[in-house]
Amino acid sequence: MIECGQCSWRNGLPLVPNSRKVNVTYLKTYSDGQAYGFYDIACDPGYSLDSTIGGRITCLKSGNWSNPLPVCRSMGACPISSLFEFIRTAVGIWINQSTNFIYTNGVDDNHALGGSNITVQCFNGYINVGGPLTIICTQTNTWTLYPRCIPISTSTSKITTVGNSLRCRITDDTWKFTNGYISNTKNILVYNDNTAAGFIMISCEPGYLIDNISQGVFKCNNGTWSPRPYCSITARCSLSVLENFFNNDSQSTGIRIVVQRILANPNENGLALVGSWISFACTTDYTLLNGNLNVSCHANGQWSSFPKCTVESIQGISGPCSWKDDLLTVPNSHKSNTTNLKVFTNGNAYGYYDIECNQGYKLDPTVGARITCLQSGNWSKPLPVCRSMGACLMSDLFEFIQTAEGMRINQSLTFVFTNSITDDRALGGSNITVQCLNGYINVGGPLLIICTESSVWTPYPRCIPISTSTLALTSKSTTISHHILMRCRVTNDTWKFTNGYISNTKNILVYDDNTAAGFIMISCEPGYLIDNISQGVFKCFIMISCEPGYLIDNISQGVFKCNNGTWSPRPYCSISARCSLSLMKIFLNDVSRVAGLQIVSQGVSANPNEDDLVLIGSYILFACKNRYINTDGNLNVTCKADGKWTNFPICIMNSTTKV
Repeated sequence: MIECGQCSWRNGLPLVPNSRKVNVTYLKTYSDGQAYGFYDIACDPGYSLDSTIGGRITCLKSGNWSNPLPVCRSMGACPISSLFEFIRTAVGIWINQSTNFIYTNGVDDNHALGGSNITVQCFNGYINVGGPLTIICTQTNTWTLYPRCIPISTSTSKITTVGNSLRCRITDDTWKFTNGYISNTKNILVYNDNTAAGFIMISCEPGYLIDNISQGVFKCNNGTWSPRPYCSITARCSLSVLENFFNNDSQSTGIRIVVQRILANPNENGLALVGSWISFACTTDYTLLNGNLNVSCHANGQWSSFPKCTVESIQGISGPCSWKDDLLTVPNSHKSNTTNLKVFTNGNAYGYYDIECNQGYKLDPTVGARITCLQSGNWSKPLPVCRSMGACLMSDLFEFIQTAEGMRINQSLTFVFTNSITDDRALGGSNITVQCLNGYINVGGPLLIICTESSVWTPYPRCIPISTSTLALTSKSTTISHHILMRCRVTNDTWKFTNGYISNTKNILVYDDNTAAGFIMISCEPGYLIDNISQGVFKCFIMISCEPGYLIDNISQGVFKCNNGTWSPRPYCSISARCSLSLMKIFLNDVSRVAGLQIVSQGVSANPNEDDLVLIGSYILFACKNRYINTDGNLNVTCKADGKWTNFPICIMNSTTKV
């Protein structure tokens, strides 16, 4: 039975917009206006639960309902009129009526709820060169990119014309692929005599897998088509297995759903696609005994093992557990928060402890950081996992640096970390900042090169001489005259922007007489904002962007433009607000405030030369420990635009009188 206080419900139970009550077994209401226990809420269609708060509302010992209340956030609402306009005007497209799922809230029939989708197909003789054929309403209130079906004979290609004898014969069936579609036509050329040269790429619909022989490539080789790609059905997982787990109290007691992503084909009842998953959490007073809190549909059509949560162990009641040879070592981590761990000389241990991951690794939030001695005398399973944040080849970076032209390294902004064992690899998060030399501009990736979680460096920048920069403008342009009186004078300082850099050069043309026409875009460095006058536009014109932590001015919007021989107001990057890191450290070091908290994940951004300051958008995601509940603030603490942290959470012990 759950321990609780008594709370008033004279004005009704706490209401959460766009939700309904579920799991009211432990909620008791009486005619005197008092209530005891707790209940959960589930969000209505078109809304999803904020996982940082959870779905439980509890009557606390203080007589107050737990706060903050759960939140059901909109999954999006897309205008149906824009979808119908696309369908009405699209050429070569028809709707698959059997896969048409448009939902509304019953009040506003002009908008479709998030997750609504409609599937279209291209007519025979047409191929899709746009977005996916399944159009979905997203959480950002927009439809996914619309598909675009064009006649095969008008598809463009980068390949050159070849003789008739080397082409392949095509028919209407050539472009049909069961459970698949053409995803890339850039390298195919179709002739009016029903022949083709080059190749196309084939992708499979969800729930199907491309064959290993073709790898999705359908190619014309000297007049003969390569083996035809085909899509094989992948395994499916049974949804009834999930339902049986949820309906079995002995299995699902002490467990709640945090977030889920179930993939399915609309015409397949009771089946989930490979890659579907549900993320669970143990409820208050419970801890994970075995199984995994992240249950996934595997490639063999089986769900991973379901979790089992049991009442959390307490020293003096649970255990003891064996501590021989310190068997609970988690690779790439170190122990922390061992206050509640007691180890004795006889090899027994009681209580629990947490782990922290080493540099270059991050905690798997679906498992958590805690290792607990259970009532059974076993340590909780599975153990925490520290996953690599990536490890990028140093040789790749050095090769780029040695061969790159017009570029130099900013030594004060170089932060490359290794694990001291394999110095040939840089840990995830390592970064190096380069700059283009005077007379050069960047037309490649960002000047800040970062080692990503996927173990690859971000796209490398490419500095080219300004005089060789290319431009979409031509002599036929009707908007810009190439007469010398209409151009702007350029010097070495023209392309320099304090705390900013040139982010777009597609519309600038530089002449040998040190004049230019068009525009560039300017972006700001981190911590700076573009000015309001230029809005980053510098026309003749170039686009200027700001480095992280800086914002382009609102006037230029990052555009630096040449207007009839005169430069527009010069874009500039203003420093954006910062949040105090010491304030966060004070909070984290206050035992009275963080005893019931643990860090789930974090994303803290900072400029290397700024001590004790973090950039806007930095965040730390907390969770209340077992047997604790959040009573104030938000579990997702974020650095806001005003330089202030959102309210810190307070998790208190959920111990009260029994119902």
